[in-house]
Amino acid sequence: MSVSAAESNWYETAFDALYLTLYAHRNREDARRAIEFIEREIAPRPEWTALDLCCGAGRHLAELSRLGCAIVGLDLSRPLLGAAASHLREDGLPRRLVQASMDAFPFRAAAFDLIVNLFTSFGYFANDERNAAVIAQAGRALKPGGRLLIDFMNAPWVRASLTPRSETITPTQLRVETRRSIEGSPPRVVKRMRVTGRREEREIVESVRLFERAELEAMMRGAGLSVEGAWGDFDGRAYGEMAPRCVLVGRK
Repeated sequence: MSVSAAESNWYETAFDALYLTLYAHRNREDARRAIEFIEREIAPRPEWTALDLCCGAGRHLAELSRLGCAIVGLDLSRPLLGAAASHLREDGLPRRLVQASMDAFPFRAAAFDLIVNLFTSFGYFANDERNAAVIAQAGRALKPGGRLLIDFMNAPWVRASLTPRSETITPTQLRVETRRSIEGSPPRVVKRMRVTGRREEREIVESVRLFERAELEAMMRGAGLSVEGAWGDFDGRAYGEMAPRCVLVGRK
């Protein structure tokens, strides 16, 4: 089953209030591990300005701010940016949130010391040129010596461990029936969810380009970045084919 033309723009509608319910298990503790990794491996300085590219509901922004960085969040989703603003307000943190597509940076060149792209928030576009443009624009927006961190699914691990079907019940008593597959050439990981409940019945599609580590590194080099390291998770595991994540750090 292939992704339809309408489904290819899935990211324009998928990230709404229901998304926050479906991914509620991705919490602040989960975000804290990512930021602790950044603190160990990159060691941001208090005078740095950091961009969370595709910041979602802001769970990483709050943790980044605790490193002393000035923080900026960019996301396309108005509902998720609203949630991010609320979370930052509750924590008494400054809010600089920008609504824009990840491939249409509204920032000047050399604006950031650090850009992070976390939780496989990349590879959404059907056109690989648009995907590469995201990294190219990130490269332009980094100061000399600045770092880009990309946290992506690890393609060999996904191929070996993908669960074709699952069914879960959320804490709000929604039934979520999920089908997962790898489709097309170039390959994409496609997740189709049927969500049902007392007042809810929706079909949701997520479709993400399955990039290999070598492809990600080539895009980083094409953006003028040198790849400083690769890890298999945020606990610091060395990258390997059976690691769950592909975490790359590039330096301008």
